[in-house]
Amino acid sequence: MISLWGDSLKKNTIFLTGATGIFGSYLLKILLQRGHKVYVLSRQKADKNATERIRDVLRFWDNKVFSKHGKTLIIVEGDITEKNLGLSKNNRQLLEKDVEEVYHSAAITDFSWPLKEIRKVNVQGVKNVLDTALTWQKHGCLKKIEHISTAYVCGTYKGVFRESDLDVGQGFNTTYEQSKFEAEILVRKYREKGLWIDVFRPSMVVGDSREGKIPEFKNIYLLLSTTSLGIFDILPVLGFNVSLTPIDLTAWALYLLSQRSSARNETYNIFPTKAISLKKLIEFVVKKTGKNMPKLISLSQLKLDALTPVQRKLFEKSFLLLNPEVRLDSICTNNVLKKYGFRWGVFNLKAFFEYFFGKKIMSKNGRLNKE
Repeated sequence: MISLWGDSLKKNTIFLTGATGIFGSYLLKILLQRGHKVYVLSRQKADKNATERIRDVLRFWDNKVFSKHGKTLIIVEGDITEKNLGLSKNNRQLLEKDVEEVYHSAAITDFSWPLKEIRKVNVQGVKNVLDTALTWQKHGCLKKIEHISTAYVCGTYKGVFRESDLDVGQGFNTTYEQSKFEAEILVRKYREKGLWIDVFRPSMVVGDSREGKIPEFKNIYLLLSTTSLGIFDILPVLGFNVSLTPIDLTAWALYLLSQRSSARNETYNIFPTKAISLKKLIEFVVKKTGKNMPKLISLSQLKLDALTPVQRKLFEKSFLLLNPEVRLDSICTNNVLKKYGFRWGVFNLKAFFEYFFGKKIMSKNGRLNKE
């Protein structure tokens, strides 16, 4: 179904969380460029205040966005882990009267956080956002909520995992997977309370499709980095396929679906229908760096006790989300996207690797440093 709502002259007023993260920051860029008035929830961190943090992430993607569209950007201080999102009374009243749509992107995406700690953000934080949304819907003009989840709520499931699937008896290798699964269970309960909540599940988000640009290297990048350094002489990648989704295309697909579809309470798997084999990526890295090719084995052949402590730590940070026995299905979502003229195109491996190996290098904490 296509609605004129997203194509009308009036653009919805948006409330966005997670705007300093990779996904949220690119979403913010799109929302501002498309003419939306956007309230961004942010907080001071380290030596930067909320405004400085938002300005810096926008400038990473595009130097002109903040200066050109800053007039429709309003930064409010708060925290999703707190009651009422840590908002002041005046800000709560302002947002209640003005916000028409919520994009909830804030989340901890590291694999190694203790479950109790990651739940504070990825589960309790979602509950706090949805409780606030109930109030805004009852007393204000809120229409809908866009909840950014992950395809890896599939956990250890064996078989095809579609948009309609959630609780299929799977286990979880990481607290991240489990917390995002629990958040989706919570979303379903709040749909029953009358909220319109669409769920969006990206898979492995990587740099933009043109330059491979991304503000930090994590997850799949860590695997490629360890390969380029020759840290592993054996890699358990046989049978693994991964859906790499460029941040710009993934965020744009989400925006199109959120603004053009009038179907309520949908779940979308936003990634290409074809995955890339890890074997192919490893071969590309070896060719690029001139390192020796590690022995490639299946995960079932790997003996964890044979790894060094460093290898084991890197393995846990880069492999645990990958499940060779699941096939992530996005056919339904991509059929909808085709109606809106959206195509993923061919994944640009050249740009992906040139940015990773050429323009930037990783620091110890995974952030980017200039060469």
